[in-house]
Amino acid sequence: MCHLQIPDTFATARHPPVTPAQSHSSVRCPASRPPSLKRPVCAICIDRTKGRTEEIRLGYRVTVWLCPGHASQAFQTKRSGRDFARTLMGVWQANGCMTQARHRALDAHLNQPRAPRPRARPGSYAWPELRR
Repeated sequence: MCHLQIPDTFATARHPPVTPAQSHSSVRCPASRPPSLKRPVCAICIDRTKGRTEEIRLGYRVTVWLCPGHASQAFQTKRSGRDFARTLMGVWQANGCMTQARHRALDAHLNQPRAPRPRARPGSYAWPELRR
């Protein structure tokens, strides 16, 4: 039997305080129906996952399941990958599971060599067809 005391400052209409007379089993999930976890949920969206998730390997034996929006190359490389790394770091820290391997994987993601832009060629070298 769980006797959990919640201060009144944390009580909301959605989550009323648990009184000592209530048992753990009498506390209900506020959602009308809990999410079905037949497939892995997105590590970032959690229960609001839309679409099929895919496994993303980050290196250092770290993998995450992400929805199409978070698995996209556009999101992973937005602001040089900082948004992706900060979001995953926040999720892992909030859940108390930020490990050294995950830290190294995020560092590696941020330090990936970006494809260098082709250098502008001077003079007639800029027009290889003309040179031929």
